[in-house]
Amino acid sequence: MDTALLVNKQLEEGKKLLEKLDASGASIPVALWINLPDTENWRLLFAMKGIDRDGSRMAYTKIYKVIKENEIDLSLGDVSVIDTHNTLCRQLKHMIHTEPGISNIPFFGNYIHGQRFPDSVLYRVN
Repeated sequence: MDTALLVNKQLEEGKKLLEKLDASGASIPVALWINLPDTENWRLLFAMKGIDRDGSRMAYTKIYKVIKENEIDLSLGDVSVIDTHNTLCRQLKHMIHTEPGISNIPFFGNYIHGQRFPDSVLYRVN
């Protein structure tokens, strides 16, 4: 099976969405595009505190509103939200830490604790 390509347009739109979410006061310590093994498409993944406790509805509502208000060329189907305590986030934080702003770090072919981490492009890992 071929892996879908992540194109510059997606990277630009993901960055724009993250900038607008930051400006709206959302706290997103981990943000990245990730190619999960069980899907054929790249997902824009945001990790936020309290998702496990409070659910993801409010996060998705805020993201959808920002997408629509700013005419960002992404759909809510491109975005996934997880809690900052998720194993994936903990593994990533063990390996890398970025500045508070928005980076664009290719993260391909890396292993964390002996397991291959999905190919990703990192915006932020704090």
